[in-house]
Amino acid sequence: MKEGSPAVSVILPVYNTEKYLPRCLDSLLGQTFSDFEILAVDNGSADGSAAILHKYAQKDSRVRVLSSRPGDVGAARNAGLKAARGRYVMFCDSDDWVEPEWIETLFRAVLRPGTDMAVCNCTLEAEPNNGRDKAAAKGMLLKYRGKMSYFSARRKLQRVLWNKIFDLDVVRREDISFPEGREHEDNAFIFMYFSFPGTVRALKNRRLYHYVLRADSLMGRLYRRVRTGHEMDQLYSRRFVYEWLVRRGYWNAQAAAFLAELHQELFWCSKTLRQEDLPRMAETAIALFSGITLPPQVAVSQVIQAILHADTQRLLSFLSRPDETVTPLKYAGIKYGRKIQGWTQEKLYVFGLQVYKRYAAFCGGQRFILGLPAGRVLTGRQPEPKEIKN
Repeated sequence: MKEGSPAVSVILPVYNTEKYLPRCLDSLLGQTFSDFEILAVDNGSADGSAAILHKYAQKDSRVRVLSSRPGDVGAARNAGLKAARGRYVMFCDSDDWVEPEWIETLFRAVLRPGTDMAVCNCTLEAEPNNGRDKAAAKGMLLKYRGKMSYFSARRKLQRVLWNKIFDLDVVRREDISFPEGREHEDNAFIFMYFSFPGTVRALKNRRLYHYVLRADSLMGRLYRRVRTGHEMDQLYSRRFVYEWLVRRGYWNAQAAAFLAELHQELFWCSKTLRQEDLPRMAETAIALFSGITLPPQVAVSQVIQAILHADTQRLLSFLSRPDETVTPLKYAGIKYGRKIQGWTQEKLYVFGLQVYKRYAAFCGGQRFILGLPAGRVLTGRQPEPKEIKN
């Protein structure tokens, strides 16, 4: 840490959130930990948000007001990263708010021996008609506690920025940034950050962040299938990651995980699109990824094979399937169980007891019998990558 620099920089992109912004800023300035700065980046707000930011900056020198391109959250976060002076960096959304010990808890946790990142839990604050179903909303909650590797965290943790503390030295050393002009920029950033050996400490019992589910947010519009021109940004952000992996020389080590997640994101993206948009999505995926090369010994799903062979119709046939099918199991006309098959997992229940589970989205996943690991299916989980030498 440079002398005179804060320990933590909090990056706060702001775009037309004057209704929520004072609550957010008050919660940040009311932290039990004082050695931090707030980089409030106004990206072209048309309401009173900019005036609110400057008012708070006049009252508290820890608030620094920056500006970036209108409506571009990736550019706003990049501007914050460039200006940050802290040893660690955290992110907050301007329509949310935090508990008083949010910064201090994560900062103290990341300083513990054998810890490279700390993650907290959140409280969901649902506004009416926010577009999220119950399962999608609960998916934002942290489900794990204790320590895990970055490789495991990539599969287990939500790709959100606001519950994590990042090492700014790593971000700058590895040239990690956000894709600009695209949504799902946080997903890209976190995949890149988790491309190195490291350990996450998950604080499941600490609900320190209040995440607001609202209808007119980026995710709210996405779940309500409102056309904004950003419906396929997840694929463009994934291409941004691919180019970074190649540029940094990490492609061979990360290709298996990258392609497994691309498979999963294609189906997630298809769920948020209208049926008539699926052909354009298939064409976009092929245009972005058909030219990539596979390292030796990397197995891929049939979906990825269709992309690599530029087979639009075959890819579309996969994407057009129902999200989930349920097949009843009968013997002599008596129901004794059911089989549930979807794009994320397959499950088998016998007399109400789950006896089989396979995560199909992650390169075949892993098979479980009565909740216990029972060998790999298809290619199974990819081994954890060896440490990358710089």
